[in-house]
Amino acid sequence: MARLGLTDRDRTRLWLAGVAGAGAFVTYTLFHTWASRKTNRGGLKPEPEALGKDSELYYLFVQLDEYRKNNDAAFRRALNSADQLIFLKEQLRNKKIRPSIYDVPDALVYKASCEKALMAFVKSTNARSRRDNTEEQTAKIHIIVEHMFECLKSRFKSVEQLSQF
Repeated sequence: MARLGLTDRDRTRLWLAGVAGAGAFVTYTLFHTWASRKTNRGGLKPEPEALGKDSELYYLFVQLDEYRKNNDAAFRRALNSADQLIFLKEQLRNKKIRPSIYDVPDALVYKASCEKALMAFVKSTNARSRRDNTEEQTAKIHIIVEHMFECLKSRFKSVEQLSQF
């Protein structure tokens, strides 16, 4: 420090500025972490590409997201398959793609994959409820999944209608 020509007073001011800056950074980081944990972003992870355009199905997935710890892999598979089905429906509805003979079989695969993943999710929930005595949660999940099946069936029929030549 002697080479820079700093006096003892300058060094003290530099040291205080560094401490104050570090303190401000720590305070900001703590507040940011606290605020991000307090706010509910209400989104799904991973963020679906097209599912947000179907408010009914999206809302059902948000409700089911509370229980995704029961079987996260099955939840993700169901979410991705439903997203693909809605994406195909939106593409056909907005005429961004031309109808083809493969649309209905693809939609059927997406629907069946989502239903299979939801059934695996329900099965793991049933096993967990027997262990944890949470029949109320299981009943709520069953109701949500039943509504999801109805929505998936309706979206599949939409793809069938939109893909007619």
